[in-house]
Amino acid sequence: MTWHEKPWRRVLVAVLLARGLGGCTTGEPSWSEPTVTRDEETRALEPAEQEESLSARWNTEHPLSCADIRPEQLGPSRSFVTQALSREAACGPGTSEGSGSLALRNDGPLGVVAWTLVSSKGVPFGRTLLGGDFGSELLAQRRGVHLLIDSFPAAARLQAYSSEGEFLRQTSFLPAPIRASDVAADPDGGTVAAWWSAAGGEAEAWNLWVQSFDEKGRPRASPRLVRTLHTSESLVLLVGVDQRGRTLVLWRTSGTGVWEGQWLKRDGTAYKQSFSAAEDPDPSNLFSGRLRPLVGEGLVLRLGDQWVRQFPSGEPTALPAPGWLADSPGSDLTLIRHDRAYALVLPPTPVAGSGCQERVALFTRDGEPCGDLVFPFGGSDCSGRSLGIGREGTVIQQLELNIPANDQCAWRWWPRLLR
Repeated sequence: MTWHEKPWRRVLVAVLLARGLGGCTTGEPSWSEPTVTRDEETRALEPAEQEESLSARWNTEHPLSCADIRPEQLGPSRSFVTQALSREAACGPGTSEGSGSLALRNDGPLGVVAWTLVSSKGVPFGRTLLGGDFGSELLAQRRGVHLLIDSFPAAARLQAYSSEGEFLRQTSFLPAPIRASDVAADPDGGTVAAWWSAAGGEAEAWNLWVQSFDEKGRPRASPRLVRTLHTSESLVLLVGVDQRGRTLVLWRTSGTGVWEGQWLKRDGTAYKQSFSAAEDPDPSNLFSGRLRPLVGEGLVLRLGDQWVRQFPSGEPTALPAPGWLADSPGSDLTLIRHDRAYALVLPPTPVAGSGCQERVALFTRDGEPCGDLVFPFGGSDCSGRSLGIGREGTVIQQLELNIPANDQCAWRWWPRLLR
């Protein structure tokens, strides 16, 4: 029986970690298990934002050239070494939020997902964020981070933290049980969440809900019902937010490879009709997709290792992915230079006798190549390795330490290199 088939073990480990057992010795981190009152979950909702953000218009009207995008050199880097939170030394990639604070993947025992938080100068805040039993995703904000937690039994919630890792608030996705959930960062700040929950009644039915949150984790609007499906198949979904503030939700069941889509306005109401978005090349893979924003407006979809579709903002149509993306399988896309250009994190490649080579390809908003940034070797093994690019352009690299006991994690970063 696999670990995922024994969720009580993960719950037990999470409880022990939350009580401070097995913690990191650097800065005495505290494990976040916040208690939230019902009043915090039902606080007054904020009015919806304008339909189109100023940043989207600015980025469209003021394009950058390659000379504006590519730095002359990498510049000085900083580094951080800390004790691994598990004997397996399950260290991983990192990211940063808008003020420069870093969240560095440092998992606990038995695969409990966790992030160690440090300042832009590498000073630990003494806090570690703890993920969920069945899924976790960390979203960098302009100030602070949001954490999606999928836990046993079938619950999901969004937690908001400050730049220093102080807990702000939590909202649970209701009604339970939750079949699947996903979150996406809003380029203008905040997060949009989508989830399938049981519809109730005698027939097996599931409701798809969407809700938007501001940077402090407060709901911007009530949850909106997008779709109801009657199915016993496994449900999956993806959500993305473009620079115009519009949300795209994609969903499918395991019994079909066809992704359906629906654009939503900032307040969660439907924008035009739903549409057929893509055909999944591997319908058996339920966790392979991701949506990323394009400069100005629209989103692109990656399924498996391949970028397959482009979605114009608010339009019920799917176009082929841009050629410069389709030609880079296995890559990940990030907006840089105040969301006016692209950085494409390429898959790392082993170099005989040297180690693992990591690169970032730079592009203008129109897809013009601006060359690659080649980073120093960070280790000998490319498995599980990926450069992280933070909200304010910091590039983070995981380092491999030559320590026999293998009980430490290390990272190196170039502050605001692509800001």
